[in-house]
Amino acid sequence: MPCSTPCPGNACSALRPGPGWAPPAAERRRERMALYAPVMAHLFPPETPVVALALRAVVVYFFLVAALRLAGRRELGQMTSFDLVLLLLISNAVQNSLNAGDNSLAGGLVSALTLVALNWIVGFLAYRWRWVERLAQGKPVRIVTDGRVHVGALRRELLTLAELHSALRKQGISRIDDCSQVVLEPDGTLTAVRRDAEPRPLRELAHPDDFLPVEGAGRS
Repeated sequence: MPCSTPCPGNACSALRPGPGWAPPAAERRRERMALYAPVMAHLFPPETPVVALALRAVVVYFFLVAALRLAGRRELGQMTSFDLVLLLLISNAVQNSLNAGDNSLAGGLVSALTLVALNWIVGFLAYRWRWVERLAQGKPVRIVTDGRVHVGALRRELLTLAELHSALRKQGISRIDDCSQVVLEPDGTLTAVRRDAEPRPLRELAHPDDFLPVEGAGRS
């Protein structure tokens, strides 16, 4: 840009930067800071109040727990490809409800810490009080007794006879007649007890040492 004030001789040309001229290091740092400042400003500070993020996480958590409880144990233990697609769609649907469109790092950490803390609290309460465990996880359901199938329980839990046979084969049992009992656990898994297996109390199964280190653990 030409100088508006006439300069004697070549004074203006001497002040113009040449082709190989570069700004000083301090100026380059200021330019980089000015470039990244808007990005850093929106990265850490949450755009939504922390209390609102925590409250949203609590509501979404209990909603999903109730939805999975109503869906039945089959959704947990006998998950198919359709059930996996459903869970992925649900997670995408509740994403905005969880973070309120807040894409900041602090907002995501607040939601994650709230969910982890809430899950730990529910697990602790379920450990201390049995009624909380039954409310959160449900009760086990007897499917087979002395080799006979409880058809009503099978229908209520939406289990087919083929799925029952498949679960028994995974445990090395080929026939339902060989089972003393088959129980659908609260986590959706099927556990079977053979007729020839005798249950033993914990006092007979307990090892005299409460903790025993694994030999060779931690060695290279």
